[in-house]
Amino acid sequence: MNPKKAVARSRPSGSALRGGLGLERFYAAAGYKEVGRVPDGLRLAADDYRDDIMMWLPLS
Repeated sequence: MNPKKAVARSRPSGSALRGGLGLERFYAAAGYKEVGRVPDGLRLAADDYRDDIMMWLPLS
């Protein structure tokens, strides 16, 4: 295994993203798990609310 990948895999990694863009599927395909979601937690405009999603990459 590439040494950089080995180091990256040895540490858990988290990522916060906003819903409505399909990024959940992208991160899930890369091995991330959804660990939290706040419905309508992000206000992007007066009439545009999106879910705030926390994704996590497990150690193994």
